[in-house]
Amino acid sequence: MEAAAQLRHILMKILPAPEMVAQRKAFRISNHLEMIRDSLWVINSFVMDGSLRALEQPDVAEWMKEVGAAVEDVHNLLERILDYWKPSNEDEAERKWKMINNFFQSTSSRRSILLELREIVCTLNYLANRGAAFGLWVEMMDSMDPSHDDYAAIMSEEVMGSHEETVIKLLQEQHHWSQRDMIAIRGDEYFGKTTLARKVYHHPWVRQHFQRRIWLDASSFNDFNSNMIAKEIARLLTGRPCTDLNCWKIVDEHLYRVRYLFILDNLYSYGASGHKLDELVRKLFHWAAPGSKFIFTVYPPYEYETHFFCDTYDDLSPLPDGAWVRLLLKYATFVHPIEGNNNHKVKVSPAATNMLIQFAKKYSSQNYVQNFLIPKGMGLMFRQRDVSQWQELANELLIRHYPSTSRHFSLMHLHYWPFGRIRRFLYELLFGGSSVPGYDEDVFHILVAEGTLTYYWYKRNIEFTPLEYGVDLCFFRMEVSGPSRIPPQCRHLYLPINSKNISKFKKAIEVARVARKLRTLVLHREEINEHICQIETKILESMFSSLTSLCTLDMRAIMIQGLPRAVVTLRCLRYLNLAENKIETLPESICNLYNLCVLNLSNCEKLKELPRRIHELRKLQILKLSYCLRIQKLPESIICLVNLNELDIGGCCRLSELPDDLSGMKNLMQLNMAGCAALTRMPSGIRRWINLQSLRGIDAVDGHGNVTLSELQDLRNLESLHIQHLERLELDELKSATLPTYLLKDQDLYELVLHWERWNDMATKGTSNPMVQLLEGFLRSLRELKVLRIISYMSKRLPTWLMLEPRLIVLKKLKRVELVNLRRCATLPPLGVLPQLEEVTISGFDSVRVIDDEFYGEDRKPFVFPQLRKLTFSEMPRLEMWLGMKSKNRLEKWLGMKSIRRHGLFAKLEELTLIQCPKLMVFLVQFPTSSQLKLKLWLSNEMLMPTSKFNSWSNLGGINMLQIFGCQELRSLPNDTREIHNLKTLTIMNCNKLEALPIWLEQSCLESLCIYGCRALSFIPE
Repeated sequence: MEAAAQLRHILMKILPAPEMVAQRKAFRISNHLEMIRDSLWVINSFVMDGSLRALEQPDVAEWMKEVGAAVEDVHNLLERILDYWKPSNEDEAERKWKMINNFFQSTSSRRSILLELREIVCTLNYLANRGAAFGLWVEMMDSMDPSHDDYAAIMSEEVMGSHEETVIKLLQEQHHWSQRDMIAIRGDEYFGKTTLARKVYHHPWVRQHFQRRIWLDASSFNDFNSNMIAKEIARLLTGRPCTDLNCWKIVDEHLYRVRYLFILDNLYSYGASGHKLDELVRKLFHWAAPGSKFIFTVYPPYEYETHFFCDTYDDLSPLPDGAWVRLLLKYATFVHPIEGNNNHKVKVSPAATNMLIQFAKKYSSQNYVQNFLIPKGMGLMFRQRDVSQWQELANELLIRHYPSTSRHFSLMHLHYWPFGRIRRFLYELLFGGSSVPGYDEDVFHILVAEGTLTYYWYKRNIEFTPLEYGVDLCFFRMEVSGPSRIPPQCRHLYLPINSKNISKFKKAIEVARVARKLRTLVLHREEINEHICQIETKILESMFSSLTSLCTLDMRAIMIQGLPRAVVTLRCLRYLNLAENKIETLPESICNLYNLCVLNLSNCEKLKELPRRIHELRKLQILKLSYCLRIQKLPESIICLVNLNELDIGGCCRLSELPDDLSGMKNLMQLNMAGCAALTRMPSGIRRWINLQSLRGIDAVDGHGNVTLSELQDLRNLESLHIQHLERLELDELKSATLPTYLLKDQDLYELVLHWERWNDMATKGTSNPMVQLLEGFLRSLRELKVLRIISYMSKRLPTWLMLEPRLIVLKKLKRVELVNLRRCATLPPLGVLPQLEEVTISGFDSVRVIDDEFYGEDRKPFVFPQLRKLTFSEMPRLEMWLGMKSKNRLEKWLGMKSIRRHGLFAKLEELTLIQCPKLMVFLVQFPTSSQLKLKLWLSNEMLMPTSKFNSWSNLGGINMLQIFGCQELRSLPNDTREIHNLKTLTIMNCNKLEALPIWLEQSCLESLCIYGCRALSFIPE
């Protein structure tokens, strides 16, 4: 499943990397790596057909398993070789001597690594020869490096229906009248965007006209960060890794007055916003010669906005009939003249060929031919069958409407997935998906540690992609009740340990003979209330001692009280997760894990301190210490962690001080100090963190009366900002202090949190003019804002950019809003006009009595809250009425009455939560009846009281699920709830006075009933 993507990653990312080029020279292993590369390209050309034939041919399936394991072993060995790369400014000879000396210290001898290389070369040669013997189809476009100039000849033979001449014409037209322009190649997945860009890259006119051509694959980036992109461009230009913080300087030196073509492939993979795209283009073209061009490939849902002139080529239409018929015939009948290929279809009869042509015409008349994968997949399916069975297969495909129901087509899709995407999916399956809390962040950190993704402060959620076939055996999840046999191909293992099975699983690893090849081990303990016993600790010790190639070790919440001693001997370890354990101290020897990139100690509530030698973990990128409740001080040596990207000390309530100067940590991208109640002084030198993207928990005024906000202006890359203790700016002793008019300059925030800590006498005084001016100053930084949280705001009026509709348009990209404890605000902001808003939480608005048009917006479009999924109203003690839209008559003329109910208001709402709204009696909002809407009623609500005068249940007819929690006044469901005709699921929890459920539930369409914690319940209708 993963082999194709991992092969491409090794061949196009790892082997050509400048670090690997240096290592192969230093260790004199160039010949071995060349042989490995050649064999991998041969295997890569077989993999697409092999993955399809493995569905029906057991011998090919076994070959694919062996390929997957071999590729994992190659990847592991290459990463271990790279682990000894230590760039520095030392003399080259001295650096090589140190590097080789470190290598010999970490391995038994150079001979052992050579033996491993020779073993892998033999294994890969065997697999390549065996693939040829199976007669597997050779995908020529997967047989060599696409950046090589000879690749143009392969594309001229293989690609059908391309449109590179049109793009070349655009480049030539731009050249005549414009200096710096862009071309966006847009198209659906598998429509050939990358292939078209490759043909442009290798076009004779491009090779002659441009002095340099630069190709950058964006799939490994988790963020559109221009500095990260500059680092990769510098690597491509210099052939060396870029360790300079200002990589743009190196790029400018190499591209000064040079006319070049820059192609950025797969832009949609990380969703660059318009201003970031502009920033990248501006920096790329700063010193470029006139005529330099920028091409990027993009998936249609991605909307880019740029101030530069941009031609868009989106004519990647489906393959014409002639082209896809030729592809079908080629993949079904053609045989490559490769030595050892035993394919018997040397020649196909004209009758069989004519049958395929007739099938293709009939299929195209019945179906919309979407992309090039369809004829390829169909052709390979015919190729696997004997010619005598072709008519039967053709009939089957016409009946089944291939490819929508075909596992072959799903595998074809997977073949072209980016490595990072498929790797995330496999790790998700290994962790068990959403059943494991926090797994998504753990998976992201693992991918960063192994170098699959670049670090970014915002961890995007992993989307689950269900597949019909089995998971790659390299990723194996052991089940408690299942068999204890581990497949020999296993390289990534999940073990659910307990006091009874830990010995059995240790033995299973030994029997499978995978101990020295395991790269990932995830231990999960279900007995969370039991401490791990001494015997179990000894078993873990002996098990870890044999895992010499382990890179990832996850021991979250397995209740260990100390780090097993054998762990510190795992020199290949890159990721170590010890979160939620009972550890009190860490041994100094943990600092011998020189390759460690991620150390997670979050929620280790008994941990008192970090090792003093922590600065020796020079490759550490992520250090998680959140909610380590006993840590009072960080070691001074932490300032030497120059590669650290994330430092999370959030919730360390006893942490009273930080090292005096953290400015040396110039690679820091995320700092979380939220919830550090004892921390009275903010770190100095904040303005020097030029790469900082997320800053959480910075005090507006620290405990010593120092205003720290002015330093934020220099953080040019800041995207997430959480300011707390804003109430301190209202203190009398700070009235004379000069507050900055604008906290930020040119930054575009993604997330903004404004937090006033508590309510006191100052709340009655309102908010001072300097504070209002300070808040208004955020307006210039909100055009990319996705998340807004305002907590315990003390004024009666919100900032104008949130209340006035003409200014609210700046928040058009906002997706989530949380307004909490705004007790003096009597009106709600007009959030209904925001087109992309998906989640809204309104809580603690003590003065609000009515929800009406002020909330929907006066100058609204026909659709109000068009994308809203979740809406919560909480702790609204005076809320009495929730009204519909007053401008109903105008909307009726536009859409008609039925359309208003279905589309006008809350068209996509999935969840409505009402918490502690004791006076809500009038509810005049109607929800779409076709929706799957869930209603949650928590705590005191007038709607459920025995004497309730609430009579608007008929307006809630679109409710599909009803959840009632903690409503102590509830004795029985109100009789009017029978008006909810679409109710399928009813859940009632912790309603102590509930005595009976109504008899009418028998006649309802209820499908699921869940009752918990209702002690007085005595009657449930049958």
